[in-house]
Amino acid sequence: MGRKRKDPKETDKLTTCTIYNHCSNMSEDILEKKLNKLRDTGKILSYCYVRHDRDKYTYADQEKNSNYVAGTLKTAHYHIWLKLPRDKARMRKDIAKWLEVGWTMVQDLEYQFENSIVYATHALHIEKAQYGIDEVVCSGDINYAELVQKRVKEYQEATRKSLLVQREAEIMEAIECGKINKFNINRMITAQEEKQHKQAINIALERYERDMQQRTDRNMTCLYINGASRACKTSLAKRICEDLKLTYCIAGAKDPMQYYIGQQALIIDDVSIDTFKWKEFLNLTDNDTATPVASRFKNKMLFCDLLIITANLEPYQLVNQIYQEGEDKNQFFRRFKQYYKVDYSYITEYEFDDNINVMKYKQVGKMTNYAVPLMAKKQSEKEEKRLHICLADIMERWIKEENIIVLDTVKYEPKVKKKKENKEVDLVKMANNSDDFDSTFDNSDDDFFG
Repeated sequence: MGRKRKDPKETDKLTTCTIYNHCSNMSEDILEKKLNKLRDTGKILSYCYVRHDRDKYTYADQEKNSNYVAGTLKTAHYHIWLKLPRDKARMRKDIAKWLEVGWTMVQDLEYQFENSIVYATHALHIEKAQYGIDEVVCSGDINYAELVQKRVKEYQEATRKSLLVQREAEIMEAIECGKINKFNINRMITAQEEKQHKQAINIALERYERDMQQRTDRNMTCLYINGASRACKTSLAKRICEDLKLTYCIAGAKDPMQYYIGQQALIIDDVSIDTFKWKEFLNLTDNDTATPVASRFKNKMLFCDLLIITANLEPYQLVNQIYQEGEDKNQFFRRFKQYYKVDYSYITEYEFDDNINVMKYKQVGKMTNYAVPLMAKKQSEKEEKRLHICLADIMERWIKEENIIVLDTVKYEPKVKKKKENKEVDLVKMANNSDDFDSTFDNSDDDFFG
């Protein structure tokens, strides 16, 4: 705790003090003799001094006095610390006489005596010239090396905590102003910082979300891409975001807001008539006003710059399936002023003309769909890098590793086709056997027998 007086006087009584004196005014031997004498006579309890001859002027010193040129050596000087008995406080002018200096050179200590003498080595001031413990002279009751080690450790711990508090405040401020969000937090802070400041980060994120929920104004562009499967609708949507340098989230149609955590663009893939109800779709795609959107765990607010919908159905087909009776279908089309229809060869661009006398999409351009061959090439390269499994080879190597001999005991014999028996009736033989003959021919047939 600082105890330095604002207006020191020569009659001020002190029990601890620091004295500044040029080395040219007194040799070190004489100084040490004087201090030992003062201690032997009981005028002081403890003392500590150091000779500083490597200190240099700083730019701050130069600003105060132009004669102090930054980077040049200061005049060699002593720093002396004295500790007096509590019941034997002495006036500032009396202490000055002991060491033959002016009373203005006798100054109050800003901190306790033990903390103040650590300054002798500049151990806590790394920007200044450093002095060794062996250059510091103390009275016998002070273990200076142990004291410095203890104070340095305490200072480092205090500095570490101070830096943590400072960094925590920086992170919370960045979250509250939107620079750090759930999407980019892994790039903005380290895992160690997230662990150390987890509670503060969660509080700041919750505060930011509450603030966002109170906002309703947004400026969002909506884009509709329609086409058959494998016409590269999603690839086109991703490429649009990447070309605009927007961070994006690709969401499924089941719960499109589940994984949205603040990206600049949202791609909702494969939208169908079962994805949204009419009112939900209108709320989600409103260009100017944000309203909570239903999600699995809790409702979310969508604040993105670009919303892209991909679907197999054309806008008219989708709207006719989901709109409510009595509602204006053009609400949907006005939100999606840009619409791209893609097939395997071409991309046709449409814009919605919201003139009250028109109110329909008009074709404004047509281009070759190069995304199909480009993605086919990319897919082929991926296929080459994928794992290809041949179970027959695996089985063969496995058998060899186990030293197993496989005997093929199954005999494969070609099937012989059986000849059909020619069942011809021997009438002579059957005639000799009347019973067989009678069973073969019906005697009651008058036509046969005449």
